Amino acid sequence: MNDLKERCVAYLDAGPPLQMTDYVPESLTEIIISYGAEAQPLDEELAEIASLILAEGEALQSIQDPVIRAYMLTGVQLVREVLHAQAHSS
Repeated sequence: MNDLKERCVAYLDAGPPLQMTDYVPESLTEIIISYGAEAQPLDEELAEIASLILAEGEALQSIQDPVIRAYMLTGVQLVREVLHAQAHSS
Protein backbone atom coordinates (compact mmCIF):
# COMPACT_ATOMS: atom_id res chain seq x y z
CA MET A 1 0.00 0.00 0.00
CA ASN A 2 2.94 2.37 0.58
CA ASP A 3 3.76 2.47 -3.13
CA LEU A 4 0.12 3.26 -3.91
CA LYS A 5 0.07 5.90 -1.20
CA GLU A 6 3.20 7.52 -2.63
CA ARG A 7 1.83 7.46 -6.18
CA CYS A 8 -1.45 9.01 -5.02
CA VAL A 9 0.44 11.80 -3.25
CA ALA A 10 2.63 12.39 -6.32
CA TYR A 11 -0.42 12.56 -8.61
CA LEU A 12 -2.18 15.07 -6.37
CA ASP A 13 0.98 17.13 -5.88
CA ALA A 14 1.70 17.29 -9.61
CA GLY A 15 -1.80 18.43 -10.47
CA PRO A 16 -3.23 18.61 -13.96
CA PRO A 17 -1.33 19.53 -17.13
CA LEU A 18 -1.19 23.28 -17.75
CA GLN A 19 -3.13 22.96 -21.00
CA MET A 20 -6.07 21.32 -19.23
CA THR A 21 -8.44 24.28 -19.27
CA ASP A 22 -11.54 22.39 -18.08
CA TYR A 23 -9.91 21.08 -14.90
CA VAL A 24 -12.27 20.75 -11.93
CA PRO A 25 -10.47 21.07 -8.57
CA GLU A 26 -11.49 18.58 -5.89
CA SER A 27 -13.18 16.28 -8.39
CA LEU A 28 -14.53 12.97 -7.14
CA THR A 29 -11.55 11.26 -8.75
CA GLU A 30 -9.18 13.46 -6.73
CA ILE A 31 -11.15 12.91 -3.56
CA ILE A 32 -10.88 9.14 -3.95
CA ILE A 33 -7.16 9.41 -4.77
CA SER A 34 -6.70 11.56 -1.66
CA TYR A 35 -8.15 8.71 0.40
CA GLY A 36 -5.49 6.49 -1.15
CA ALA A 37 -2.82 9.08 -0.37
CA GLU A 38 -3.88 8.98 3.28
CA ALA A 39 -4.46 5.20 3.29
CA GLN A 40 -8.02 5.83 4.45
CA PRO A 41 -10.89 3.45 3.62
CA LEU A 42 -13.59 4.63 1.24
CA ASP A 43 -17.11 4.75 2.59
CA GLU A 44 -19.83 2.89 0.70
CA GLU A 45 -20.84 5.94 -1.35
CA LEU A 46 -17.28 6.74 -2.46
CA ALA A 47 -16.68 3.08 -3.32
CA GLU A 48 -19.76 3.18 -5.54
CA ILE A 49 -18.59 6.42 -7.16
CA ALA A 50 -15.18 4.85 -7.73
CA SER A 51 -16.87 2.01 -9.60
CA LEU A 52 -18.68 4.53 -11.80
CA ILE A 53 -15.41 6.34 -12.53
CA LEU A 54 -13.90 3.04 -13.64
CA ALA A 55 -16.88 2.32 -15.89
CA GLU A 56 -16.45 5.67 -17.62
CA GLY A 57 -12.70 5.24 -18.03
CA GLU A 58 -12.99 3.88 -21.58
CA ALA A 59 -14.26 7.25 -22.82
CA LEU A 60 -10.94 8.83 -21.83
CA GLN A 61 -9.22 7.09 -24.74
CA SER A 62 -10.87 9.61 -27.08
CA ILE A 63 -9.13 12.62 -25.50
CA GLN A 64 -7.02 14.16 -28.24
CA ASP A 65 -4.24 15.71 -26.16
CA PRO A 66 -1.86 12.88 -25.18
CA VAL A 67 -0.68 14.64 -22.00
CA ILE A 68 -4.22 15.24 -20.74
CA ARG A 69 -5.25 11.70 -21.76
CA ALA A 70 -2.30 10.24 -19.82
CA TYR A 71 -3.15 12.38 -16.76
CA MET A 72 -6.79 11.29 -16.81
CA LEU A 73 -5.95 7.62 -17.39
CA THR A 74 -3.47 7.71 -14.52
CA GLY A 75 -6.22 9.10 -12.30
CA VAL A 76 -8.55 6.26 -13.27
CA GLN A 77 -5.80 3.71 -12.66
CA LEU A 78 -5.17 5.12 -9.19
CA VAL A 79 -8.90 5.01 -8.42
CA ARG A 80 -8.90 1.36 -9.55
CA GLU A 81 -5.97 0.58 -7.25
CA VAL A 82 -7.46 2.43 -4.27
CA LEU A 83 -10.71 0.49 -4.71
CA HIS A 84 -8.81 -2.80 -5.15
CA ALA A 85 -6.65 -2.15 -2.07
CA GLN A 86 -9.74 -1.49 -0.01
CA ALA A 87 -11.39 -4.70 -1.19
CA HIS A 88 -8.33 -6.66 -0.09
CA SER A 89 -7.99 -4.97 3.29
CA SER A 90 -11.57 -5.54 4.41
